Amino acid sequence: MEQDRLICPFHGFQFDHTGTCVAIPANGKSFTVPKGFAAHGYKAVEKHGFIWIFWGDKRDTYPPIPWFDDLDESFHMTFAADHWNAHYSRVIENQLDVVHVPFIHRKTIGKGNRTLVNSPFARIENDLLTLRTNNVLDDGGSPKKTGRDAR
Repeated sequence: MEQDRLICPFHGFQFDHTGTCVAIPANGKSFTVPKGFAAHGYKAVEKHGFIWIFWGDKRDTYPPIPWFDDLDESFHMTFAADHWNAHYSRVIENQLDVVHVPFIHRKTIGKGNRTLVNSPFARIENDLLTLRTNNVLDDGGSPKKTGRDAR
């Protein structure tokens, strides 16, 4: 919490007391957050060692929470996998999500409060996609759109 705002520790999004997002640092100080961009509250209950969230409209009453002994054949569960030839943390955190760098890595590679994220520079060469982006100090401007290198 800062200045009565809830701040996401991973990307720095800022929400007011109503759940409305009032700032997205990667888009810059001058960026107007779209209407409806908000965190929604849902009924939550702790039971059986888990936090259960009731998605959807608020109600006066909620159904009981069954445990495995209470589940019948109508309960279904499935799994899906998409295998990449890389460790997931390298792919997701280090390559695709540059927005988190000034928040999670603020004492190392994210030093300098460079929260504004310019759009990535992309190059395709020999069927290899190379992406590069940079975070800069927010001076009130907008992120630069760097585009794609045609080489």
